[in-house]
Amino acid sequence: MSMNYQRSYSYYSNRSFGQRLLAAIALLLFISLFFYLSWQIYKLLFIISPIFIVIALVLHSPVVGNHIKSIGLRFKQGLFGGLFNVAIQLIGLPIVSIGLAFKAWAYKKFGKIQDQMVGGTNTEEGYTQYEEIPNDDRFDLNQERKSSEKKSATKENSQQNHYDDLFV
Repeated sequence: MSMNYQRSYSYYSNRSFGQRLLAAIALLLFISLFFYLSWQIYKLLFIISPIFIVIALVLHSPVVGNHIKSIGLRFKQGLFGGLFNVAIQLIGLPIVSIGLAFKAWAYKKFGKIQDQMVGGTNTEEGYTQYEEIPNDDRFDLNQERKSSEKKSATKENSQQNHYDDLFV
């Protein structure tokens, strides 16, 4: 006795045309609201981006200088690459200015920690004097030969254990 199973797929929805239209409009409204709020946040950040640049200049001014130098290097590599870089910098000005402020804060914060770790001492004062250790009879140049003789002696004593033979 064999049973045949048949699979059927249906792409038909039990929803009416009005329900599907209402769902599509609701989705479009949600996406439109999301983009509108994102645009408003972008405009607000664009307006206050000079504040972030000033913060970066106050915290650690070489960060902004190095960023401008990197844009200048892009112009030296090629005019179109430099213009494209400037266009991207202007479009992403809010993100770039926040990034510069964060980078300046990180340099200021972790630069102090690095100075504390080093201690601000001269490296010459940190070294100890070299001392010669007298050569004793305890240190033998033929120590490797003696250790191999010890291994062979222990090998003879433990012939029954074949596991030790793997590490010779």
